[in-house]
Amino acid sequence: MALESDRSNKRQRVTSENRGATFRKDEADFEVGTSWRVLVLRLGERCMEFDGRMDPIDQMDLCLTVVSRNFDALKGELLPLLMQCAEDLPQKAPFYTTLVSLLNVDYEEFGASVVEHVMAGLQAAFETGECNKMRILLRLLALLSVAAVVPESEVLQVLSLLVDTATTHLDPTAGGNPNWQPRADFFVFCVLACLPFAAQDWQQSNPDDLSTLLAAVESYMAARSSLVFPALTVFEPQPTDTTPPQDYLEDLWDRIKACKEDSWKAESVPRPHVAVKDRLSSSMRHPLGLFTPPPPPPAATQPDVDADMDEGGDEQKQTRAAARQRFEALQEFPPRIGRLKLFPPAKTDAAMAPIDRFVVQEYLLDVLFYMNGSRKECASYLVGLPVPFRYEYVMAETVFSQLLLLPRPPFRPIYYTIVLVDLCKALPGAFPAVLAGAVRALFSRAAIMDVECRTRVIQWLAHHLSNFAFVWPWAAWAAVARQPEWAPQRVFVSEVLEREIRLSYYDKIRESLGSAEMEQLLPPKPEPIFKFKRNRAAGPGRLLAPAEGEGEERGGEGGGRGGEQGGAGGQGRETGEGKDGGKSVQQYEEGVDAAAVEVAEELIVMVRTKRAGKEVAAWVEENAVEKVGGERGRALDVVAQTLLVLGSKSITHSVTVLERYGLALQLLAPDQLSQVHLLHSIWSVWANAPQMAAVVIDRCLGFRLVSPLALLDWCFLPSQYELYHTSERIWEILRTAVSKATNRLRHVGAEVAALERASAVAAAAASKAHGEWEAATLAEEEAEGEEAKTQAAAKAEWAKQRSSKAQEEAVAAAAAVEGKERMRREAEEEEQALFISLLLHFATAISSRRAAVAEAAVREEEEEERRAGEERMEEDEGEDAGMEGEEDGDGGSDRRVAGRRKREEERRKEEEERGHKRRLKAAGEKEWMRCVVGQMRSLCRYYGPQVWRMLPAIQSQVFAQVQDPIIQETVMAALLC
Repeated sequence: MALESDRSNKRQRVTSENRGATFRKDEADFEVGTSWRVLVLRLGERCMEFDGRMDPIDQMDLCLTVVSRNFDALKGELLPLLMQCAEDLPQKAPFYTTLVSLLNVDYEEFGASVVEHVMAGLQAAFETGECNKMRILLRLLALLSVAAVVPESEVLQVLSLLVDTATTHLDPTAGGNPNWQPRADFFVFCVLACLPFAAQDWQQSNPDDLSTLLAAVESYMAARSSLVFPALTVFEPQPTDTTPPQDYLEDLWDRIKACKEDSWKAESVPRPHVAVKDRLSSSMRHPLGLFTPPPPPPAATQPDVDADMDEGGDEQKQTRAAARQRFEALQEFPPRIGRLKLFPPAKTDAAMAPIDRFVVQEYLLDVLFYMNGSRKECASYLVGLPVPFRYEYVMAETVFSQLLLLPRPPFRPIYYTIVLVDLCKALPGAFPAVLAGAVRALFSRAAIMDVECRTRVIQWLAHHLSNFAFVWPWAAWAAVARQPEWAPQRVFVSEVLEREIRLSYYDKIRESLGSAEMEQLLPPKPEPIFKFKRNRAAGPGRLLAPAEGEGEERGGEGGGRGGEQGGAGGQGRETGEGKDGGKSVQQYEEGVDAAAVEVAEELIVMVRTKRAGKEVAAWVEENAVEKVGGERGRALDVVAQTLLVLGSKSITHSVTVLERYGLALQLLAPDQLSQVHLLHSIWSVWANAPQMAAVVIDRCLGFRLVSPLALLDWCFLPSQYELYHTSERIWEILRTAVSKATNRLRHVGAEVAALERASAVAAAAASKAHGEWEAATLAEEEAEGEEAKTQAAAKAEWAKQRSSKAQEEAVAAAAAVEGKERMRREAEEEEQALFISLLLHFATAISSRRAAVAEAAVREEEEEERRAGEERMEEDEGEDAGMEGEEDGDGGSDRRVAGRRKREEERRKEEEERGHKRRLKAAGEKEWMRCVVGQMRSLCRYYGPQVWRMLPAIQSQVFAQVQDPIIQETVMAALLC
């Protein structure tokens, strides 16, 4: 349902997939006849529509007066509008339920319709698993009970029923399924989330029912298991942590108990119904009707769950099946938030009670969820919550908790970036300082932050600073320039600067640093590197865009410049021939022969003269390979680098070059090994521009110039190992390969589903047409009279043709389904091969790194022994020299003592320096392992459903072959086992 207004270009549909509301601040265009909608929409806000009336009761009275003037005509539109406002603006639900209660006094049928609508929506939400709708409608039901619209006892019975259903989930003897505890937890969470809004009134009117409900919750909390998964934590646990981690339900239960001890006081919950309590005394309470919670899902022994678990014994299969069900339950009912604790409690919790912290957090999460389609309204509602205290620190923590939520945030990270930018603009005097404090807190914990979360923070900070002229106090972080290259904080700063360069340009970012020390962290200038040119002075830019006829003009000038420009008239000098006819080797790049340069220059001429892709490919196949000595790898290097440099002007140029001349690369790189060589060539050109390297490789995957398996082989070359913990470049490209494979399978699966629907329709049409043909044939046989037989025969012939055509269409549709199904199976096999290869590559990288470290340790130990032997020899020689010089007297003795002390001091300093280097090296290896394992965990966590589907193959082809247990432990931890 969309809100009606004359601003038709601003109308949006509110659905469960896109809950962006259609609310706008400037309602000046509304006509007088629709002004009642504005009043309902803006109820509880400080806005001009109420003529400066800030008291909610006065606002409700105005709404009531306007609506009552023509209630019979408006009630058909009023009900859906009120329900939409109450659901999409849950922070104002107390005002809307009080307005409903005031309307219920005079219009009882309207109140009954509201109750019926809420209960129908609640039942549907529980049947379809709409988590947010369940939670909001239960809160709305609780508020309707304290506003005298529904009986309080019946609402408490519904809540108790939900707790009993949750308890049944944990009891297998009662038909429950403990693997679905996340679902039961969510039911109890919804119940507890209602208490701050209504328990204060229930304590006075129904204390016994409330006590029974709390006792049931207490029993459930004692029976459940804590669901804390280390793989889903943003920061690694530290030995200094004094309090055990809590899941979101345990945290809420502690807050509820504290609220009960405080007589259920919650300053963050508006209570407008108290001011109109006398007016509601005659209000009729409507019965709720029947509500049936869903039963527990079947146990994990069902065939649809453990059908693929064909590896291992019965006990292992049962364990895996149970773990898979728990994973599916967490996917359907994920934790609502992960508390970050970026700020000290004095800033976040001192100004409010524990329960108020929870309520404010719920308000913020609701606004973020329901306002995701309207950024300005989102920021407006975030800063205007109906609470009597400041909450900027809680707001910052909440937004970051959503941005860093694992395994993936509710919305794309760019949404939270926009929200934080708008909050800085909405609260310019307060929120920027809070946000800066959050950044400092995240930066200080970069060493213990999950690697995926660190990447999200890096991307967010770079994008955020791009909205504020890249201004940041970099001098405060200047010390990281003296840290090792692999240090997490140094990597953090370097990656932020690299991302900023992507969003701006190099010189602008360098100027924004304001410190020569910080400039050490800047990456190289993002320019292509081209080695097939005549000398180092001529950059690749001269190859890109010559003026028309420029080559011919410069070809007569000599000096080799005609060759750089590719001008046909300069061919005599392109080869670098001097007056004696010999080659000037010094003109070429180091390690580049003249033949390769000539091939590059001829290719430049062909591309600049816009030769067809097939013609260029044929020339490469016939001439280029031969000219470089028959080495296809050498020819591939020359052709790939030349094409990439020709398209280096922009991303569009690069994509166009690959699209137009990709056939030449396909001919030179037909297999996986040669595709790895192609990727090396791409990297050598764009080594200083990670963004361009990622884009070009992504397009090569899209054009099928390289396969995902070849990309994996390249990413895990030993030469790349040192980049794993010093940069995000390799991991960014690796995620591209995995994303391509999974996206292809998803798209093919969607096409199969669409074709299956079309095939079913075609089969039904063919069956219907065949029946009509049989009926027409029977009518022809039964026809009497010449004219009737002629007409019947014509109809039968027409029906036969129609049936034949429908049958052909059905057969074609079935064939299309079969063909697309074959593509889907191929995509599944490709995805499975990719993940298995990925895990095997991780295992190889880890084992080879450990072997290299062990070998280096042996060499270092041998070096230590050799050094110790040399020191002993020096000491012996010194003693001999001292004995020979005893006759020198006391002066000789003093010199010997001084010399010994000097040597000892030098050895001590050398030992300290070696110890420092050893500790630094050990810390670097530890960080390398943390990054590699973290990236493996991140990929398995993000693609958890796919990994679960192929787990039997992973067990047989990876876990059974890899001796190192860290692979299996990391994968299973990512699957929340």
